[in-house]
Amino acid sequence: MDVFDGQQWRHGCLDAWCGPTDCRIAVEHTLVLGPVRGAYFVQPRDLRRVVNYLREIGPRDVVRKIVSRRRESARNEKFLTLVAGTVLHAPIGGPRPGTAVLAICPLHPRASERVVVDAGLVRPRTEMPALLDGAPVGVVATATCAVEPAPGSALDTLSGWHPASGRALFEGVMDTAWAQVATLAAGAGAWQTHATGTSPVAERHGDAPRTADQRRVVLFGYGQYAKTIVLPNLDARLHLAAIHEVDPAQLATSRGVAAVLDTSPWPRADDRYDVYFAAGYHHTHASIALHALAHGASAIVEKPPVTTHAQLDALLQAWRGSTGHVYVCFQRRHAPFSAMARADLADGADAGANASEHPSPVSYRCLVYEVPLPPRHWYRWPASQGRVVSNGCHWIDHFLWMNAYVPVTRFDAWTAHNGDSVCMAELRNGASFSMALTDRGSDCIGMQNTIELRSEYASVRIVNDSDYRAEGRRGVIRRARRNKMHAFADMYRAISAAAVEGRALDTPDSLEASARLMLSLDALVRGAGPDDAG
Repeated sequence: MDVFDGQQWRHGCLDAWCGPTDCRIAVEHTLVLGPVRGAYFVQPRDLRRVVNYLREIGPRDVVRKIVSRRRESARNEKFLTLVAGTVLHAPIGGPRPGTAVLAICPLHPRASERVVVDAGLVRPRTEMPALLDGAPVGVVATATCAVEPAPGSALDTLSGWHPASGRALFEGVMDTAWAQVATLAAGAGAWQTHATGTSPVAERHGDAPRTADQRRVVLFGYGQYAKTIVLPNLDARLHLAAIHEVDPAQLATSRGVAAVLDTSPWPRADDRYDVYFAAGYHHTHASIALHALAHGASAIVEKPPVTTHAQLDALLQAWRGSTGHVYVCFQRRHAPFSAMARADLADGADAGANASEHPSPVSYRCLVYEVPLPPRHWYRWPASQGRVVSNGCHWIDHFLWMNAYVPVTRFDAWTAHNGDSVCMAELRNGASFSMALTDRGSDCIGMQNTIELRSEYASVRIVNDSDYRAEGRRGVIRRARRNKMHAFADMYRAISAAAVEGRALDTPDSLEASARLMLSLDALVRGAGPDDAG
């Protein structure tokens, strides 16, 4: 379809996926009610910041990040709009195809040939005919309101809303929002006219035939992380056969990628792949893994692997009854510092294979600084749960991994007055864990963390996953420095090679131990009971 980015019409874009509660509308007129601010991370153009990153991760990864971020500029341009058009598809009980309607679009391009919106945002055009006074007929038109929605108003609350967020649309709020639309539209500027053609609806494009010597992988989620870190490090025996990405503007950045492109957040019923890579919205990871296991395929799952106890229960049951495997992407397991720490923290007499199979109890302290989230970022969605699920899961899993997933005996968590999340746990072997997760501090190099590991024999300090220092009873055991990005590359190479060869790296028991503690701590931080995460 055609999409207007504010300067020109872009042709050949895929249509957004139309879900079971959505309407697809052919657009005749568009009124821009205001930009959606704070939905994405948008980095400032700051030379000093670039220099900081060059020192931290090196030129190759910095260049990849810059190129990827610049290509996302069109994706970042989202608006709250009002459209008038004709229904092409609607859910049961919704308006009939061919009905003239108005729709509020909370997170959309400035203008496009077609839009997909939740049926709760759609009203028959006959209810508010005055909104179209003075609009041209038969072409797509764009205009910008002279006044944006007031902060905190019902319409402002709708700005950036997504049907996958887990936030419901309430009828009373919608009535108020429509009244505010009428007020804003009355102050709209002159309509600008942009004629476009009529293209067929297409949520999917391309073809990726099976190759004789490669296994086919499908990627769900084509964000900056997937483009710069995941795909460059996949095993060469894997063939990227398809990419699923819900935002058509992100798929538009897939220049030169010979793969099926699809805007569905879920696997299609008739698709079959050897490996399913889940790197999209957190709450979708488990369902994609379940589909893979149901067909005997492997699932590579970004953190967090689940967002509710119900998802975890379903995933464990499916994994234990499937010939497929699940691989969870916690890069600290694969970092060279972790292997060093296991050896250095063990008794010198046991520092061989025994150190990894029967490690000494390792107590774990960490201070984690995460970059503050934009106010409308999807990590804040109810469906994504809280910051422990979205961010803290890394260190929780690392603690359990360092202790070979010894059972948890007690745990607690709370939110401090300054907003920090504080988590604590103790294991049967006597190892203890504490984590302070904060967004108060410097973001000069993004996420930062300090980890201290202690056993009966030694202590280890790891700063920003880059600097390592181990001390024993007689002094310094060793020091080391590594580029923290290498851990990601090592992880994806190891996991993708294991998926090709059918080797297990994780077990249902390790997944359950890590995910149960993560979900329980997150629920406590959010002020719920430990079993309230679904």
